[in-house]
Parts: sequence; C-alpha cells; structure tokens
Amino acid sequence: VRDDSHYRFSHTSFFEYFQARNIFETLLKTDNSLADLPIDKPISAEALDFVHQIYADSGNSKQEKLQQSLSRYLTYDANTDKQASKVLRTFLAKLLLQGQSSPAPIPFPKQVDFSYLDLSNLAFIGSKQPPLDLQNAHFEHSDLLNTTFTSVLLNNAVFTNSRLDYCKFDSCHLINSCFVNQDIDQCQLTGAKFHQCVLTSARLGQVDDSCFFIDSLDMPIRQKSIVADKLTMSLGSNSSIRSVAISVDNCFLVSAGYDETVRLWDRKTQQLIGSPLQGHSDWVNSVAISTDNRFIVSAGEDKTVRLWDRKTQQPIGSPLQGHSSWVRSVAISTDNRFIVSAGYDKTVRLWDRKTQQPIGSPLQGHSDWVNSVAISTDNRFIVSAGDDETVRLWDRKTQQPIGSPLQGHSSMVNSVAISTDNRFIVSAGYDKTVRLWDRKTQQPIGSPLQGHSSMVNSVAISTDNRFIVSAGYDKTVRLWDRKTQQPIGSPLQGHSSMVNSVAISTDNRFIVSAGYDKTVRLWDRKTQQPIGSPLQGHSNWVRSVAISTDNSFIVSASYDGSVRLWDRKTQKCLGIHYALDNNSSFCTDGNHQTTYWNPNDWDKLYATGQDENGETVILSPSDFPGYK
Repeated sequence: VRDDSHYRFSHTSFFEYFQARNIFETLLKTDNSLADLPIDKPISAEALDFVHQIYADSGNSKQEKLQQSLSRYLTYDANTDKQASKVLRTFLAKLLLQGQSSPAPIPFPKQVDFSYLDLSNLAFIGSKQPPLDLQNAHFEHSDLLNTTFTSVLLNNAVFTNSRLDYCKFDSCHLINSCFVNQDIDQCQLTGAKFHQCVLTSARLGQVDDSCFFIDSLDMPIRQKSIVADKLTMSLGSNSSIRSVAISVDNCFLVSAGYDETVRLWDRKTQQLIGSPLQGHSDWVNSVAISTDNRFIVSAGEDKTVRLWDRKTQQPIGSPLQGHSSWVRSVAISTDNRFIVSAGYDKTVRLWDRKTQQPIGSPLQGHSDWVNSVAISTDNRFIVSAGDDETVRLWDRKTQQPIGSPLQGHSSMVNSVAISTDNRFIVSAGYDKTVRLWDRKTQQPIGSPLQGHSSMVNSVAISTDNRFIVSAGYDKTVRLWDRKTQQPIGSPLQGHSSMVNSVAISTDNRFIVSAGYDKTVRLWDRKTQQPIGSPLQGHSNWVRSVAISTDNSFIVSASYDGSVRLWDRKTQKCLGIHYALDNNSSFCTDGNHQTTYWNPNDWDKLYATGQDENGETVILSPSDFPGYK
C-alpha cells in the first residue's frame, strides 16, 4: 500500500515472511557470502519463526544443505577468529533457539561453538525424551547471565571463563564438563548431574542445591585454590568412601571408594585386614558381602564387577565384563548363587557366582541410567529403578520383564527396596515422592506418599513390613505407615542439610540417618525423637550408613575418606578407618588444616583448611611458600 511517497507492506507478516525467505535462501549459499543476511539490525521473533516454518516445508535436500551451512559457521574450530564471527554466530544462535518448540526445529550442529557470545536471558529447552543434545559445546568467555538450560545434554561442554551468574541447569547432564576459572554465584542446579567435572580454580558461591547431585568431581592435584562457600568438597586424592557393608556375623566391614580399592576392616580391632583389594582401574561405586561371608562383590566406573575371596583377599576368577559404561549398583542373591549389577549403560546383568559368566542376555528396557537394583528374598525376581522414571521387575529364570514398567514417577528414580515378604516394592526419587507398588499386579498401592519438599534420596522398609522410612534433600527423615500410606507422626528434623542415607534396625526400634551436615543421627521409632546427640566427627558429607545385624553398632562412610564405627548405646566413636592411597599419609595441625604427603619424596600433594573468611579451601603445592 502507498503511504505518502513510500510503499509499505499492508501487513507486517508479509514483510517478516519475505525477510525469513531471504535469510533461508542466503544460508543455503555455498560461497560463504552472507552480505544479504540482516544481522546488523534486530530480527523479530516472528521472522525467525518463519525461517523454521520454511525449513519444515522444504525438502530433504534443502534441509541437509542448510544444516551443512550452519555446521560450517557454528562448529567449533580453535583456529577461527571468534571476535570476527561473533555477530554472525550470535544471530545463528538466536535463530536456532527460536525454533526449539517448532514441529520441525533446525538441529544444532555437533560441537557447536557459542564461545564469546552474549547469550544472557536466553533459554535452551529440551524435553525429557529426547533432551536437547549440546554435548561437546563450547561456551568459553560467553555471557550466560540468567540463561536457562532445561533437559539439556551438556556432557564434555566447556564453560571456561564464562559468566554463569543466576544461570539455571535444570535436569541437565554435565559429565566431563569443564568449569575452569569460574566464579559461579547464585547458580541453580535443580536435578543436575555432575560427573567428573573439572573445576580447577573455580568458586561456587550461593549455589541453589535443593536438588543437586554431584556424583563426582575431578580436580587435578596441581591446581590453584578452590573455594567452596555452601558446598564443602573433599577432593584432593579422590579417597572418599562411596560404599560400605557389614558382614552378617558383624565381624568385619567392607569399604570402597574413589581410591579404586576395596578394603576389609576387623570390627573389634578396627584394623585393616590384609592389604587393600586392588584391581579396579577407576572409582568403586558399590560393594556387597555374601550371606555366608565367604566372598565380596564390588562394582565400579571401570565398567567391571569383581569378586574377592574374603579369607585370602584375592580376586576370584577374572573381572565380570560386559557393561559398556559405569556400574552403579550391585547385589548378591540370598543363596549366593548369582549376582546382579546395573549401571549407566541402561542394562541390568546377571552373573553366575561359580563360573563368573553372564546368565543369559542383559536385561534391557530402561532408556536411561539404572541407579538401583534389588533382589527378592526368594531370589525369584529382580527390581531395578532408573533415570527413565520407571521401576522394572524381571524374572530371574527367564530374564524377561514381569509385566509392564511401573510408571508414575515424574522424574528420576533414586532408590528402590523390596519388602521381606516380597509382596510390595517401594521406590523414591527426584519427584519428591515415595511410591508403593504391588508385586503381583504391578499396580500402585494407594496414592504417592507426599510430604518431602525436595528430592527423596534414600528409602528403607522395616523388617516387619509395617512402616517405611524415607530421607531427602529437604533435610528431613519421614516415617510412613505401610497400610494407610499416611505419615507416622511429624518429620524427624535435626539435620541442617540434605540427608543422604537412612537405615532401620533389625528390631525396628530405631532409625539411623546421615547426610551433608557431616553428622549421623539416631531416632526412636516410637517417639520420633532423637536418641542422644548427633554423632559428630566426620569432616565432610556422610554418604552412607549401615547398622549391624545385632544392632550394637553403626557404620558411616564419608567423603572425608573415612569409615567410622559408633557404639549404638553410648553414641561414642569406636574407631576410624581412612582410605588414603598407599603412597599417602596425613597430619592435622592446630589451625584446622590437614596436609597430605607423599612419603616417597615428602612432597605435599595438597592441603585443606580455611581462609581468612572462614571458607573451606583446597590448596595445591604451588600455593605453598617456597614451592618450585
């Protein structure tokens, strides 16, 4: 239409459609000439939507051509001039982000390069199935202020020197990601998974860890200072304890952790039994003891399951190999004839104890990591739970699923347990609920047990199957009546931070909990009141807790690298076991600083202490005066 002496589009949509058509056709060019791209002025969201619509309506040939063009401009290349391509890459990033919700979005290139860009206040939104795949992406020197990542795979992503203030990582996977030289303040990490992330010279400030899962963090020995305000991390020699078990006769303990070893301890003398069991080439995640106390099973991040003779402390046969990723959980049948393992390769596997061979094919069905596995007391079925939000039952003989997956959780399932009469199953997870399932019908029993205000981390069933105990990131322990599915009394409150683990005595008279506040706590089951004072002594998070079968002592395992025994009646510490590697020793001075040494050359590996502000600090040799 004519407007005075000028012509204009009768409807703005016409202008934006033709603008989008110009953008699309220009991106299809192969001569690297992008002069026609209107990247020097703002582009409306409607125009960008039109680009995605044109892409969806075009044929496969043009779609592939456009993807190749975007890969040419956005795939990371260390030799390119990041500043020169900054305007173009910012435009292309916003184009891709605008179409995430369209029916046929333009896919992100592999190893996408978002370095040196201003991506503040933008949103990277995936779905649970499938998540947005940004693995190997580069965000170094980028402004990610108030940027949102939801259900995004960010494995191997690089965030070095980027700005992450108020950034949200909601239900994201960050495995082997790099956060070197970061000042992370008020960052939200709800449901995020960190595994072997590099945090050299990083500072974590007021981090919202309400549903925060750090499976492990990798910090090279020779590094700058690391300060943790709200999160306390003991990381120097990777000696933290991940799993602990007590023998049925209560005569010995088994611990395993980041030092890649399994260790046996005499309960009475609190001394190491023999030498550490060596063979794993990576962290050990789970350990179990046979009911006859004759052998031990361990599983770890070297993708193997290993059997050990308790008397000789020697391996039994060769490692059980078959998992293609980390093994997270292991269990032994009550008759000690078979072993079950589960892990990050989404499978559950059965192994013959005598032959050390797989029993049948892997149990497949989970579409994401398997976190927990349990075997029924009659050894007839197996239960697994995972990040795909399901609980699954498997027939031990046929290795086939029993019925359909137990569905109802709206987020990852952390923990699963089977009643002693094998009639019901209990699961708990990130959706803040505990759920009961009928084993025969595979149907929910009643409504979800609701009350936790954050992720439920651990669940246990009483030996008489009358009540259930759950513990979570809301700092509480809760009791539930199995029949009515109602809370029993008020929440057990006292922990000042997230609760990691919970256990019930065999006589069902008391409960033990442990967590991020470095304490172990006893609770009277009837009164729901604390028994005595908190058991204090650990200097870092307590990851796991167990009760002896005679209920006379308690064992706790911590990220401080120690296993502690506690007398149940006196609440006194009976002994401390440290799991440092064989070439390290330590001493503690009067200034609350612990220094770790290598006796071969008496070089300090690292030290932990507090700075002038009272913050926990990890120091490398280069931080000590006179280090060369």
